[in-house]
Amino acid sequence: RIAVGAFTGAVIGATGGATVGGLIAGAIGAVIGTLGGAELRKRLALAFGKDQPAAFIEDAVAIVGGLLIVAAVA
Repeated sequence: RIAVGAFTGAVIGATGGATVGGLIAGAIGAVIGTLGGAELRKRLALAFGKDQPAAFIEDAVAIVGGLLIVAAVA
């Protein structure tokens, strides 16, 4: 995840001449997203009493977030 986040950040950063900055931001974002997503899913699973609803919500948040990011840079 960190490598893909760094690569994606570098590609997006390259469009504005900030490849290294994008690479670093992408790696940091991947770490924050991974840890934050895991914590959110854990809390949701505890609230629902099972993991599957939490997994669906986590996936929906990731998909919508990705679409919003793509729309912002397109």
